Amino acid sequence: MSSKFLASAVLFAGLAGVVGVPTNAEDPRPADPGPPLVVGNRFVDPATGAVLAEVPGASPYDAAIPVPDCPGHFRVGNLRVDAATRTVVGGFNEEIVFEGGNVVRLDDAGRPLWKTAVGEPLGGVRPPDRLVTGDRVFVAHGKELVALERATGKILWRADEPNDRLHACGHLLLATGRAPWTEKPHERWIVARDTRLGAMVFVEELGDHEDPERIEEVEGLFLLRSAGTGGSAGSTRLFAPDGQLKLSLPERVAALRREGDGWLFLSGERLSQVNARIETLWESWEVRAGETDGAELVALPGGDRLAATWCGIADSGVQVVRFRTGKGDVAWRAKCQELGVSHSKYWHRARLELRGERLFVISQAAGVSFVETLDLATGKQLARWRFEAR
Repeated sequence: MSSKFLASAVLFAGLAGVVGVPTNAEDPRPADPGPPLVVGNRFVDPATGAVLAEVPGASPYDAAIPVPDCPGHFRVGNLRVDAATRTVVGGFNEEIVFEGGNVVRLDDAGRPLWKTAVGEPLGGVRPPDRLVTGDRVFVAHGKELVALERATGKILWRADEPNDRLHACGHLLLATGRAPWTEKPHERWIVARDTRLGAMVFVEELGDHEDPERIEEVEGLFLLRSAGTGGSAGSTRLFAPDGQLKLSLPERVAALRREGDGWLFLSGERLSQVNARIETLWESWEVRAGETDGAELVALPGGDRLAATWCGIADSGVQVVRFRTGKGDVAWRAKCQELGVSHSKYWHRARLELRGERLFVISQAAGVSFVETLDLATGKQLARWRFEAR
């Protein structure tokens, strides 16, 4: 861990008192509500809403984003924090910058470790356009993909585009975009290369109207989502590491999770479950996501599921639905009200945290955030706390 992280590893408690009052004063609180909630740059007591500590070096405008496969850890800005210990345990430093036609690697203090002339133009309009993984650095350069040695900046190999949406997993480097060397140079493709030598592992056509968002990983597969254009509902595809197409839907899903040998998904069109052969088992139009919505699907003991939706660019509040798989029948709905914030450049992220019979709805946005506690059995609001940026 760098000296910067060691210096900020101990947080200061008691920064604020109770910042909200439960809407139901008779709410029986659990004896052990669990570790603090991470809301932006704050650690919040889940029983009282009191701010227990703040993350030094983080901004109140930073969202706390769960670290995949590491429960209790969150990314806040470029810091990695542990909710249970209320400490900074690492970082996600953006160590690669472009200076003209040079690729520069910086240390934690912002000092250059090396500078390599690659040529202009560097970067792209569909990020990530640079990536650090293992002992390699990858950058988009014009119509090329360039691999450099992380320790020295030595150029190891070059390959033709595509070089958009760079994503690494193990020894695989994935990218999307045009591929002039194919028989359909104006279509978009997904290409996987071996990070060590640049050898191609697989290439699959996406289509002319496909413009994928960031490549994500779901259950060991690679998820590509494209927003709709020209009246279409978009598309969703899942690829295996060998390039085999596992799922293809003619709509952009807002949330997706494994369900048995198939998939449960929520889109702007429907809530639906499909089997391994992509045959629809059931679908419901009572729950759906908007075009700009974020969404989350959560499994509950006993077979029920939760769906949460919110607008990613507006003060929408958060809508939560508990439904039963097999039919999609709705058990209850809850609307966690918006804050009444007017903002010309607004971002909004939400997430659900389940603790016993309490459901915490955590809404983080540009300037103001809130936490609302719901009774899991009924959806009834138990408490709500509001947090202002300062």
